[in-house]
Amino acid sequence: MPARRPFAAVPTALLAAVWLVVPFPAVFAQENHEPDKPKEEPAEKPEKPAEKPAVAVESFRCSLPPAPLYITVPAKVGDKDALFVFDTCAAVTALDVSLRRVALREVENSNSQDPKKPTPRLFELPAIAVDSFVVPHATGTFIDTQLLQQFVGEPVAGVLGISDMGDAKVLLDYQQGVLELHRGPWKLADVPEVDFVFEHGAPKFEDTLEGHQASFFIDSGLNGCLGLEAPLFDQLVSEGVIELSPQSGRNAAPDGVSPHKQGWFLKGKLMGRDLTGVSVAVSSGKNMLGLGWLCAFQCELDVTAHKVRFRNLPEARPPLEMSLTLGAIIIFRNGRAAFEGFQPGARGLLERAGVLPTEVIEDFGDLATHKINARTLTEAVAANAGKKVQLKLFNPAEFTRREVTIEIPATPVSSWNFAGREKPEEK
Repeated sequence: MPARRPFAAVPTALLAAVWLVVPFPAVFAQENHEPDKPKEEPAEKPEKPAEKPAVAVESFRCSLPPAPLYITVPAKVGDKDALFVFDTCAAVTALDVSLRRVALREVENSNSQDPKKPTPRLFELPAIAVDSFVVPHATGTFIDTQLLQQFVGEPVAGVLGISDMGDAKVLLDYQQGVLELHRGPWKLADVPEVDFVFEHGAPKFEDTLEGHQASFFIDSGLNGCLGLEAPLFDQLVSEGVIELSPQSGRNAAPDGVSPHKQGWFLKGKLMGRDLTGVSVAVSSGKNMLGLGWLCAFQCELDVTAHKVRFRNLPEARPPLEMSLTLGAIIIFRNGRAAFEGFQPGARGLLERAGVLPTEVIEDFGDLATHKINARTLTEAVAANAGKKVQLKLFNPAEFTRREVTIEIPATPVSSWNFAGREKPEEK
């Protein structure tokens, strides 16, 4: 199960636009033509009270792809345009090193996360505007986003989190395909509400998993499903709650691809939802709720009040898992799809079709060269479920091109039916 996540992030506050409507009452006096009567002064009409100013709600709204992928949002940092990955678990805003000149001044970093690693330098940044939603005061660091760009397939210039958003709310609803940042009243009503705390800029709350009390981080930067700390994962395996997969997973992160233990739940519930068949992997030091799990809920966080509301959606559509469906960890370069690795065991769809790990996909059906990124490829897989698709391949080592045909399963693999992925149909 490829689980990917970025590094850090922040964002958003906005200037309220105020429209004052000032009425202009006209007073008309009738002339009196009777000379023997004094001219009467017209009675003054009371002025109408000024209308209350209309205040624009600070908000940003964007559509989401049909799968748990990195969420990208366009923004401005000062006068510079930047495409951010939106990551609720980011400790701090991170900008590409190419934008270093936007920094206003260096500030002290008193919140180092790992004493074994060098403390990152922090800087005061200019206002970050996501549409009409503005973060007037943010601190951030600078990173090389090159590898992150390869995972996303778009020219992302940073990572944006939520801890500095002030009085903002964040609504995430994959079933409706919506991400909304706003400063209005709750969008979700009559649903469960729990408290969370920020730990190193990331929101976490307490819940029980098969009798084990644990903290879970809400992580929109993780496009996998569930991640558990190694001790809890191993304990649940020993208790027969998790089935350990014989194949190790691959964790694709900005610092590279590494193997990890993975499996799926045989039973259990979390946040009131059945876990049977749901994929789970060992994560590094935290229990994580990734986008693959959050797809089953409408979820809204109040950043200031430290509360999260969620609505379980029993009829939610399973999220398509592109990497599991195709059987490969895919990265993107110059609008083409390359491979970081194939699914172990020679059982992945691409490998069974004869695709080589040294090749790149130039065309995926109607999706042409230079148009392929994580979002467009996922949409193409979803649109062609149950159909045959022709791939145009290029081998840069031999400078050769060829074509192969694959048949995408009618029900693409999801992180909610991970057990079925272990025994795919042979063609």
